[in-house]
Amino acid sequence: MKILVFIEHNSTVRHFIDSGAFSILSSKHEVKYVLPFGHKRLGGIKIENINVGKSEIISLPACDSRLYLWNMRFFVELLRKQKGWKKSEKRQKRNIFKKLHPFKTYLLFRFLGLPGIFNIFTLFVNKKLKSNPNLLLNSLLKKENPDLIIHPSVLRGLYINDLVDYGNQMKIPIVVVMNSWDNPCSKRSVVSNNYKLLVWGPQSKNHAERLMSMKPENIIEFGAAQFDVYKSPARFSRSEILINHRLDPKKLTILYAGTSKETDEFAHLVMIDDAISSGELPKINIIYRPHPWGAGGRNPKRFINYQFKNVSIDLSMRDYLSNIQKSNDVFYSADYLDTRDIIESIDAVISPLSTILVECMVMGKAPLCFMPVDEKEAHHFMLSKESTHVKEMLNIKEILVVWGRSNLINGIRKLIANSSDKKFSKKLKKSSEFFVKNYKLTFKERIVKYVESL
Repeated sequence: MKILVFIEHNSTVRHFIDSGAFSILSSKHEVKYVLPFGHKRLGGIKIENINVGKSEIISLPACDSRLYLWNMRFFVELLRKQKGWKKSEKRQKRNIFKKLHPFKTYLLFRFLGLPGIFNIFTLFVNKKLKSNPNLLLNSLLKKENPDLIIHPSVLRGLYINDLVDYGNQMKIPIVVVMNSWDNPCSKRSVVSNNYKLLVWGPQSKNHAERLMSMKPENIIEFGAAQFDVYKSPARFSRSEILINHRLDPKKLTILYAGTSKETDEFAHLVMIDDAISSGELPKINIIYRPHPWGAGGRNPKRFINYQFKNVSIDLSMRDYLSNIQKSNDVFYSADYLDTRDIIESIDAVISPLSTILVECMVMGKAPLCFMPVDEKEAHHFMLSKESTHVKEMLNIKEILVVWGRSNLINGIRKLIANSSDKKFSKKLKKSSEFFVKNYKLTFKERIVKYVESL
């Protein structure tokens, strides 16, 4: 069987190539990888950085003229009235768009989405797309004549609409694999839903059916490829990891995991550090792991010379944090094995809205979702708390939610109590399956069985 795997974002490189998600598939079938080298979505990744064994790698640039049209159609559809969406969900999407785009653009796109006008707009876009074909992709598909297309995707980007469009025309089966837990409630292809979508679990299956209008038979709960790392033991023991961080292995250890949103993570850590030193909190260890896209939050240069008493920076992220001021590139391809090791060494996690909250649930580590809504630049959190996937997470009773900096220390006291309860850990693992379905077999094993069953 000949299979083309299209990957167009640095996060999908990390989650599906670096993790070896298709390694068994590549050993049994002819698999070729297609990437847009040189595009900013790859974050500077070059062909020599891609390790796919003996499989062939093909460079395919984006078709900007068609991408512009697809993006316009996506946003016009996003802002108009859609079947299955609640009023609060429509309002939230519109508010986010207004924060990120000029108000004139918002008014134009709302106008283009009006009944009657939208039909004319769609006919215009389709005509323009037909007169501006993606010649390179079309040529590639005809030359390779694949039996199957696989596209790990954030459900919006350089390839997805053209792959679905041309794949359907050429009658090539298409399997799209969601990358992140928010994808089906925030993004989607606009040309068609005629493909198989592999989702993480019950939450994203519901979102795909209700918000993307996909047929239930085309949505398959499949778990997350990047979470396979948690099925294998950590490379080091808890004691080794904490001693390497100059922390006492006998103390309860909490991870502060940063977010990609610009929040004041330095100030939060200073407050926690001072609370431990003053006795307001018990003598615990804190490990700070900045988000690989978050650049250490607001004004991260404060981390460079500050001496924490009870906080240690994650060893694998220290160079990244210290070099933030020297580079404009805030994307860092963190190794999932490093994340796995850190989670093995901790008892609980604090995070302002990061996927690591779900990862820690999978591992039975007590989570605290910190929403710093009282900060001056907290509009990200005010908007995010209305997101469908976030609201559902905040309603999980095992997840502690703290609103505002003034409540953080008291929240940590409750978190410490939760982390000491073994029954609580079992409940967490069970609740995590709402987000990520658990399987005995790894993703790399299951994808082979699924592909061969199509």
